[in-house]
Amino acid sequence: MKKVLLTNDAMVNYSGSEIDTLTIANYFLGNNYDVTIFTLEYGYPLLNNIDKRIKLVNANEGDKLEKKYDLIWAHHFPLLDYLLFDRKIAVDYIHYVSLSSYVDYEALPFYYQDLNMVSTLSKEAKDGLEEEGYNANNISLFSNYSLDEDFNNFKKKNTLEKIAIISNHIPNELLDFVELCKNESFDIDIYGIGYKYDKITAKILEKYDLIITIGRTVNQCIALGIPVYVYDRFGGDSFVTKDNIEKSHYYNFSGRCYHRKMSGLEILEDIKNNYSNCVKDLDYCYKYGKKNFDLSVMMDNCIKKLNKTDKFQITKFLEKYKSYIRGNGIFVNKMAEKIGLLSTYSKDLECCQLYFDDGNGFTESNSIKIPYYIKDGIYCIDYTVTNNNERIRIDFLNKELVKIKRMVLNGKGIAYNQLENCIIVDDACYSTNNDPHFEIDGDIKSINLQLEFEYDKGGELFAKIMKERNDLEKRNKQLEETLKSKHKRRIIKSIFRKRR
Repeated sequence: MKKVLLTNDAMVNYSGSEIDTLTIANYFLGNNYDVTIFTLEYGYPLLNNIDKRIKLVNANEGDKLEKKYDLIWAHHFPLLDYLLFDRKIAVDYIHYVSLSSYVDYEALPFYYQDLNMVSTLSKEAKDGLEEEGYNANNISLFSNYSLDEDFNNFKKKNTLEKIAIISNHIPNELLDFVELCKNESFDIDIYGIGYKYDKITAKILEKYDLIITIGRTVNQCIALGIPVYVYDRFGGDSFVTKDNIEKSHYYNFSGRCYHRKMSGLEILEDIKNNYSNCVKDLDYCYKYGKKNFDLSVMMDNCIKKLNKTDKFQITKFLEKYKSYIRGNGIFVNKMAEKIGLLSTYSKDLECCQLYFDDGNGFTESNSIKIPYYIKDGIYCIDYTVTNNNERIRIDFLNKELVKIKRMVLNGKGIAYNQLENCIIVDDACYSTNNDPHFEIDGDIKSINLQLEFEYDKGGELFAKIMKERNDLEKRNKQLEETLKSKHKRRIIKSIFRKRR
C-alpha cells in the first residue's frame, strides 16, 4: 500500500485549507493509500469529520512519522521545511500547493524548483508569485474543485425562496441585506463563525435556492446546479454566469475580480432583478466546471505529471542545502514547544460540550461539541435546542487553572455556586480540574452562552489556592480525628461509670 503524507498548519476548524486537506486525504484514502496528516494541532470540531483510518500527527508527535513516504502533498512551507531538514524524511515525490497569494506561510519554499511539482490555487496567485520573482514556468494550477458526487447530483434550482450566506468574515452590507429581507418573502440562514457552524456539505447546500459566498463553496454550487452569488469581505462579482465565470474563476471566486462594493439594498435589488438570468446559465456553468475543476480529473492529471518527474532524493537534497539543516526546523520545533507549554490553554478551551438528558442520564452519545466564536473578547456559543430534554449539562471549559470572570446564559448571569468542579476564593472562581460544568432545566429552547475567563499561565495563584484548600482539608481531618477521639473517650468513661 502506498503511503501519502499531507501537511496543513491546523486540523481543528472548518476553514478552507483544513477542509481542502481533509478532502484530498479522503481522495487518497478512497484510492487505497495509507494516509497521514502532519499538522501543528488537531482537534474539534473538525475531528468529528475525519475518518479514523487517517493518522493525525501534531507538532509534539514528530516521532510518529514514518521514515519513508511515496508522496508528500504539502501546504504551508514551514511544515515541509521541518519534514525535510529536521526529520529528513525520504519521499519519492513532493507536491507543494500554495493556497493564497498574500498569506505569509503560503509562500513557496526557497527550494521550490527542487520539488517535483508546485501549484497555486488560482491564476491570480500564480501571477502574484511571478511578480514576487518566482519562476512561473515551474508553477502549475491546482484550483478549488468539486467532487464527482456533486456533479452527479446536478439539479437546477429556479425558484428563489430560501437563501444561505456562508462566510467566516461576513461584511456589514450582507448583514444589512439580511435585515432588508425581513420585509421580503425570503428565508435566510447564515453559516460561519458566530452563526450556524458546520462543515458545509451538498446536503446543506441543496436546501437553498441561492448561496451567497466566495471560494470553494462556489465551485460546489456550480456542480450542484445552485445559483451562487459571489460576495464577501472583498466585495463581489454578483451572480456567476457565462459572462463572468472565467474571469471570476481566475480570482478563485474570491470577489476580487471586480472588487465591487455594494450596499445591502443594492445587493437585494441585484438578486431580485437578475436571479432568473443566473438560472438560464446554470447548464453552461456546469459544463465549465466539469471541464475545469472536476477533482477526479485534476487528481489523475496531477499524479500522472508527478510520475513523469525524477524521484526526489533526500540525500542529494540535504547535501545541496546542508547549511540550512540546522535552522529550517525551527518554526515547527518552536510551535511544538509553545503548544506543549500552553497545552492547558489550547483550542480545547474554544469548544463547549452540551449533554442532553432525555430520561436516561447524560451520555457522550447524546452530546454535541460546539466551537466558541469570539466577539469583543468574549467567548460565545449559540445553539437551538430541537429535542425534548429533562436536563441539559453545559461543560463550558475543558481545562483547569482557569479563572472564570463572568458567565451569562440567555442574558442572565450564572452564579459561581452553580458551577461544579470550581472553587471560590476572594470572590473569584477557578476551575479545579478539566471538567467544570453546570446544569439547567431541559425545557429551554435556545442557548446563548457568553464566557469571559483568564488563564493563570504560571499557575502560581492557583497553586496558592490549592495549597490553602489542602491545608484547610488537612486541619479539618485532624479536627475530626480529635473530635472522634474525645467522643470515644467520653463513651468509654460513661460505660465505666455505669458499671460501677
